[in-house]
Amino acid sequence: MVTTSDVHGLHTKMAGLLDRSLEQSTGETRLELYHRIVDQLVADEARILRALSDGTTSPLVNVYAQSRRWSLPRAVLTNTSLIGRTAGVTLPTMVPMYVANLLRLGLVEIGTQAAGSAPGYEVLMAEPGVMRAIADAHRVRQSIRVERLSLRLSDLGRELWTATMSGK
Repeated sequence: MVTTSDVHGLHTKMAGLLDRSLEQSTGETRLELYHRIVDQLVADEARILRALSDGTTSPLVNVYAQSRRWSLPRAVLTNTSLIGRTAGVTLPTMVPMYVANLLRLGLVEIGTQAAGSAPGYEVLMAEPGVMRAIADAHRVRQSIRVERLSLRLSDLGRELWTATMSGK
């Protein structure tokens, strides 16, 4: 049950934010945003940001299955990338979730397949998770579409990286 004090507390928080917004400079607001974003990261995600911080792109694939020609494709595997290997993450199976969170936060972006990245896609297509997703779809006679993309830092990701590393 929502109490009057709950509603009042929520109002007080919002009023405090609005008051602070009148007093904060652009730099202070940006710093507050960066703090909020960093608080939402785990160590493996920080490793991914570091690995992409030099402008590197990493191969990424999404696998879609479609049971009938007139049905909509269904994502069976998304955000599978070699960035986990490159970054040396501790939980490689969580890379798709890490990438999803970094996308949600606006720190990375997905683009088209990078030129000269064919060897990386060959390695990625041999990953057990990718091979399993394709085999499972074929087993139930679904057509498969593999989307070859690339992962890189977004403008916000580069700004955050620069801001967080400038104090070291």
